Amino acid sequence: MVLNREYDIVHLSESAGRYLQFSAGELKRNLLALVNPMLRIQLRAALFQTGQTGEPAEILGVAADIDGKRE
Repeated sequence: MVLNREYDIVHLSESAGRYLQFSAGELKRNLLALVNPMLRIQLRAALFQTGQTGEPAEILGVAADIDGKRE
């Protein structure tokens, strides 16, 4: 996934979409609005850390329901 400064998705790989949840209505591009809610807090923290340090952040050990299965 490639994001702009507002966390809007500008490019999406084939496999990244499995972590997003789209709903009917107006199309949203903001990652934090689209990401699986079980991943949102950790993702927000990682994005903030990366923005502050300029270094990659890694999230480990977070379980989420993806396609009806706990991963």
